[in-house]
Amino acid sequence: MKFEKHFPSDRLKHYIKYFVVSESEWEREYKVFPSSGLVIGFQYKGQLLTVQDQT
Repeated sequence: MKFEKHFPSDRLKHYIKYFVVSESEWEREYKVFPSSGLVIGFQYKGQLLTVQDQT
């Protein structure tokens, strides 16, 4: 699994906290915790699974 955090240029740092690139050859579940900011994800390969209401 590859997980890289990249910080934006000085012109964008007031709007974007950081970019994350995550790559994996295997399907896996991961958690996205709530925050006060917007999270946008792009998937370019594989399958996506949404799990809801599991306690």
